[in-house]
Amino acid sequence: MGQPLFGVAGIDSLATVARRDVLELVDGINVQQFIRMSRPQKAEQQTRVAAWGITPTASYWPESVNLSVAEEAIQHEEFNGTTPVSTGSGSVKFDASLVFRARVSLSVSGKCVTITDPDTVAWPNEFTSAIGAYTVGSALHPPTGTNPTITTNADYTQLRTDWHQFSYEKGWIISGASTGANILDFTDFNIAAIAAHYHVITRTYSLSAEGFATQSISVEYYPQS
Repeated sequence: MGQPLFGVAGIDSLATVARRDVLELVDGINVQQFIRMSRPQKAEQQTRVAAWGITPTASYWPESVNLSVAEEAIQHEEFNGTTPVSTGSGSVKFDASLVFRARVSLSVSGKCVTITDPDTVAWPNEFTSAIGAYTVGSALHPPTGTNPTITTNADYTQLRTDWHQFSYEKGWIISGASTGANILDFTDFNIAAIAAHYHVITRTYSLSAEGFATQSISVEYYPQS
């Protein structure tokens, strides 16, 4: 009898997901099911071992900082000439995948000094690790064109016996190219493009007050044939 595998080299985790969309044909009291398309997903996380903790500012002691950058895209479907069956990769392919923008979200929470009105505070756009020089914020993926950085949510909570707390979210847009090409890439990661597939990418970065910095990527692949 074998045993489960243990550990992965060079990364924290690597997840591979198989997804199949199903067509259903009502056939009297029966339902016939066929595979419409098959498209994989992969996700990888890495620890930035040279970066730990978060450097506070004069007013904020963050406990967590998270930046998410997600491509937004649309695909054009085509029939690939294969009659739908209950096994195999399906009957749909894509002849185009247009990435038209990337949507960015920065969320920060922690402890703070007294704040008069969280709506008028000039909340920081980025923070740096306490050990090392890993910065998470707008410098990694700045807005493009006329898109501003907008504070979409902010709150300040005063507690009777504990530290005052804050959290806020900022968002901005990275414009796509007229070619519809990917805005993000696979730099620093082991997973890559799959041949004969379009891909849509999401990248995330995080800092923790008492932990190592991390970065991760997730990709959805769309078959071209």
